[in-house]
Amino acid sequence: MTANDHQMMSIQLLGGLKVKVPDGRVLDISGRKSKALIAILALSPGMSENRERIANLLWSNRGDEQARSSLRQALASLKRDLGSNCGILDVERDRISLIPTLVSVDAVRFHELATAEKAEGALDLYEGPLLEGLSVSDQSFEDWLSRERQRFNDLAIEVHEMRARDLNGRERIKLARQLLELDPLREASHRILIEALAVAGERDQAFRQYEICREILERELGVKPATETREQIEQLSKEEDPVPDTVAEALAKQVRNGTDRTTVAVLPFTNLSGDDRQDYLADGIAEDLITELARYRHLAVIGNKLSSLYKDRRSDLHGMRQKLGIDFLIDGSVRLGGTRVRVVEKLIDVETGTHVWGDRFDREMLDVFQVQDEIVEAVIARLAFNLDDAAQKQRQRDPISSANAYTAFLKARAHWRSGKESLALQCAEQAIELDPRYGRAHAYIAYFYAFSLFSQWTNLGEQEIIARCVSAIEKALSIDRTDPFILQRAALSYLMAGQSHNAVRCVEAAAIHSACDSEILVTRGLVLACTGHHEEGVELLERALELEPQLAPGCSCALSEGRHMCRDYKGAMAALSHIVDPPFYLRLMEAINLARLGQEEKAKRIASEAPIGFDTAQFARSEARMCASPEDAEHWLESFRLAGVDV
Repeated sequence: MTANDHQMMSIQLLGGLKVKVPDGRVLDISGRKSKALIAILALSPGMSENRERIANLLWSNRGDEQARSSLRQALASLKRDLGSNCGILDVERDRISLIPTLVSVDAVRFHELATAEKAEGALDLYEGPLLEGLSVSDQSFEDWLSRERQRFNDLAIEVHEMRARDLNGRERIKLARQLLELDPLREASHRILIEALAVAGERDQAFRQYEICREILERELGVKPATETREQIEQLSKEEDPVPDTVAEALAKQVRNGTDRTTVAVLPFTNLSGDDRQDYLADGIAEDLITELARYRHLAVIGNKLSSLYKDRRSDLHGMRQKLGIDFLIDGSVRLGGTRVRVVEKLIDVETGTHVWGDRFDREMLDVFQVQDEIVEAVIARLAFNLDDAAQKQRQRDPISSANAYTAFLKARAHWRSGKESLALQCAEQAIELDPRYGRAHAYIAYFYAFSLFSQWTNLGEQEIIARCVSAIEKALSIDRTDPFILQRAALSYLMAGQSHNAVRCVEAAAIHSACDSEILVTRGLVLACTGHHEEGVELLERALELEPQLAPGCSCALSEGRHMCRDYKGAMAALSHIVDPPFYLRLMEAINLARLGQEEKAKRIASEAPIGFDTAQFARSEARMCASPEDAEHWLESFRLAGVDV
């Protein structure tokens, strides 16, 4: 950025359109066609385009005169939105231009840096896909936008690949994951991530990434990995060497990498079947757990090679903590009997030796790999939920960590789960004060604001809440677009803010990184239900709550919402029936289902008991706002009207 840039208007096209005045304020550009007009001008040669081409791009389905008239109206609307800054526009008889000396465009600068192979500078500008979230109901514009997005996506791939060559360790892995997210079907990106994982010592993850690559290529394209990819993984297989005990501490330190994360080790599971030939199942479950847990960015996972050093020293918790620096240990056993298999899991707090969680899984051994996948899926769904609670309690005992950002984040999560929304927000904000680039805390803040549209614990108006929510989402995603937690909370926040298309994008990305997480399953289910896939969404919601019955009440509310959209009003009420002392907004959910079942007087009586300050019409609008289709939105509003809500 030059000194003159500080005096220029700034137009951001990467990651969503924003127009900023020199003092940093973001202008509200109201119409989609006005936003599209700015984008067309900003990306045209010399920031100038003739009127006829603009009209053909934005109103191709109208006659020439009508299209020109629509362009004049859009231009007038844009000038009103720009206000005193409308001087950046140069409007002539046949052409419309942006004045290049008054405007800086991030996409233009990104293109300049990328083509000059200045990868680091280009990456600083890349906030996401071109004009993310913008859609205009004209096929000509959509075709133009598709071509432009692909052009910038290809540049982003080149830039990420260039920069990855200059990085090492965790930074390289993170960038490689971002590269892969740009095009999950690009095999070369998979190879870069596999190499980054292998070089960082995360061999288990490297092999798992190869399997992900193989599965995606086969499912989406019907092809096998290229020879180069197969040779890469074959070479990696030949390089494995045993880890001597004398270097265990050094390698464990490399895994932790000095970051403030919860460190977990998975011991090789004990085979209790009395048949050494069944070791493969015990080893396979442990290895899959390591692979799945390593997807969680706030966990440092000690791999199989290190944890296997303690396979025969399971009781030496002090030694594990001293040498491996672990916080928690996952141990278990596998017993085969006839056609049945039993797997026992336990989560141990290494500092105190207490068992903080345990469970048992019984399955029929019809297909060994299917059984292995089912058990790992069930374990991960429950482990991911319980680990954060256990970590928060552990850090309360440690005065050294009591003031760090991660601890504040864990406190926010604990307060949220106990219904203390204001305290949760305070702790998340404290985490950001301690670490402004703590993406997970920004994602939590977005989610807290979004949920307040329903619970109404703030004194803010709906539009102010949505603005704060979206701002926090964008900040979180600008920090890390590959963290499953950030993606999951972003999906929920976007959904509640009325941006279901962005919710779909984020939750699908979260599922790629961590498909077994019960909270991600809940989010996918709700997003599917709100985007017209009602039955499929409810199936996922029911599956998530079956895997982890102790999920927060909001997850039961999501199931109730999904069933309501399926017109299963009794089922919607049943989903909420186990919640003790529910807040009023959940009682209001009960009311609308009673109304749909013909008990309108009872429903109206419940709705009339709204606490002072609770706006039942706002709650109704919030439910409708999540729906992608007008029909579903109207169904919600009619349900509330039947319950006596004036909306």
